[in-house]
Amino acid sequence: MKPVFLVSDIHAGTWEDAGEPAKLHDFRRLLEHARREASELVLLGDVFDFWFEWRHVIPKRHFPWLNALNELSRAGIPVHIFPGNHDFRLEGFLEESCGLVVHGERQRREMLGRRVLLHHGDGIDPWERWYRLVRRLMRNRLAYSLFSWLHPDLGMRIADRASIGGDTCHWTEQEQRAYLLRALPGILQPGDEFFLMGHLHRACQVDHEGCRVVVLPPFLEASRGYAVFDGDTIKFQEMNPSSESSKPKDRHE
Repeated sequence: MKPVFLVSDIHAGTWEDAGEPAKLHDFRRLLEHARREASELVLLGDVFDFWFEWRHVIPKRHFPWLNALNELSRAGIPVHIFPGNHDFRLEGFLEESCGLVVHGERQRREMLGRRVLLHHGDGIDPWERWYRLVRRLMRNRLAYSLFSWLHPDLGMRIADRASIGGDTCHWTEQEQRAYLLRALPGILQPGDEFFLMGHLHRACQVDHEGCRVVVLPPFLEASRGYAVFDGDTIKFQEMNPSSESSKPKDRHE
């Protein structure tokens, strides 16, 4: 059985990002690699720096990314996408026009014979009460309806101003450890063998009460990190392993 490829925190379509063409080029290389070697591709959130589906409009800056994903799907490789804190209103277009399989915030499933929990990783810390409240307010039907009445140019401008381009600095190791220790008891269930997430922009693997917890590397960095799951182990890979950005930087540096 071919392995599963997992990618997180691409932040495609970052506003006025000079590195966007290089990131798209590397993403296409990754998809071609996945077409030959993977059984499926899982996108664990923050695929776009901002995503919102108006009724008749999508952001044109995302078209080449969507086209690349559609080509992989048409080649027979299932492409699964999970929402991140930068992805809003994944409703219909990605499935109907691009062939992607869109999921809710989390999914438990059998993957290569193992019980796996998939989640972007945002909002799982019980200390994030304010963020959880804001996310709930921004993702309800009323908020979607109000935002959809904005002209797309204005909506994208607001989103660009609110975004910080994927927050390219990492959490510190201490912050990451504390986040996971607070979050894992509330999200893991007996029988979970792997928990796969992104969000923290700092790749790591830790064991927690019999579950292998894996935080994916962020693809947005020049090293273009991703993960390969073969049913037994998770291996981190890089499209550009010589890149200096492969060394983690703390948020406070």
